[in-house]
Parts: sequence; structure tokens; C-alpha cells
Amino acid sequence: MLQPRDLVLTNFHPERITSLSQETDSKACAHTENASKLCADEFPLTLLSQLLIVTSLLLGLLLTPALATSVSQQEIIGGDFQILTINKEWHVATIEKKSTHGSWKTIWHYDTGFIATRVLPEKVCFASIMKIKEMPSFDALPALAEESRQMKRQGRPAKEITFIIRTPVRDLMSYGPDIFVMCNELKTYVAYEVHEPQDTYSQGSCIRLDVLHLLGLNYCRDNITV
Repeated sequence: MLQPRDLVLTNFHPERITSLSQETDSKACAHTENASKLCADEFPLTLLSQLLIVTSLLLGLLLTPALATSVSQQEIIGGDFQILTINKEWHVATIEKKSTHGSWKTIWHYDTGFIATRVLPEKVCFASIMKIKEMPSFDALPALAEESRQMKRQGRPAKEITFIIRTPVRDLMSYGPDIFVMCNELKTYVAYEVHEPQDTYSQGSCIRLDVLHLLGLNYCRDNITV
């Protein structure tokens, strides 16, 4: 695909364009009645049209990459809508569920290695380090979500990750601007992934999220009250 930097304009000077246009159009005017009047009217339009074409081309080349960096798709999981948004430029996946039974939003930042989840109506956020190897592939995520929807899987997600909620986040901005905006006005806690026996945390107080039926996120209380 042609990139903006690959576009090279040579001899791009208004006077040069006018000269070339007049030289070409004068041949046609020579065989036309009232040639002087007709050509005088057409030369300014010729210059203007060339400038508009060049401007349109430049704008198209600049805008096309920007429009292709983010894509969204909507899936129905367990009767509720989940919206998956992929930002290809920043390698960020955002999944959001809006429901009367409880809305939530989770941001997976594959570049920085952070994951953050906002849960409503609890009005709380959890931020943690994301282990890339345990997450669905970023590039394959849209296809995996569509496959899961078509298969209409039932029961629990194929894979689950459990986090223990422990301490409040001190520097929310360090997790990135998108996570900061999502969690800034809510209580936000650091959540640590665990592979410990279930008796080390309270199973009854876990918040369980089914993300696209691909991954279950379990946030369980430890020794703090959310």
C-alpha cells in the first residue's frame, strides 16, 4: 500500500502547473470559436481542479491508516451483549458488557502487560500484571470470539484466572491513560494472580466474569473489604 512518505511531487509549483495547463489547452482552444474567451475561463478551473486532486490524495493517504487501527464486534454471551474492541496500533483489547444484571469492562494491554477490570454496580476496579502466555492471542482474539459465539458454548469458560484482591493502587496513572480514565473515580485495588489452593482465599466472595466465554476472570477477596 502506498504510504504518505512514498508520495513524491515533482515540479509542484502553481506557476509551473499553469504553464503546463496553458500549453496543453491552447491547442484545443486554437480550433474553437471565441477561443480567447473560452480559454480564459477554463485555465483557473484547470489549476483549481489539479490542486483539489492532490489535496484529496494526500488526505486519503493520511486518513486510511488511522481508520484501520481500531475494530469492534458485538457478541452474545449467555444472553448478554459483550462488545470487543481491538486497537491494532497499541495492542489493546477492550471487552465491555452492559446489562441490567451487572455491567463490567476489562482492558487487556498486551504491550504494557497490564490488565484492569471495572465492575458495576460494585463501583470498583482491579488492576494487575497480565501474563501474556495465559491470555488468548491478541491477533486471534476476534476470530476466537466469533468461533465461541457460533458454537454457543454452555457452562464455565474453558480457562479461568483467579486474582486475590489485597491493596489499594497508589499510582493509577502508572497503568496507562486508558486504565486511568476507566478507574479514576472508583476504588481501585491491586489484584495478584494466584495458583494456590482454594482455602487460601474466600471462594464465596469472588466476583466472576465470563469474558467472551474464552476466559473467566475471578476476583476474590483476601483480607480487605471491597
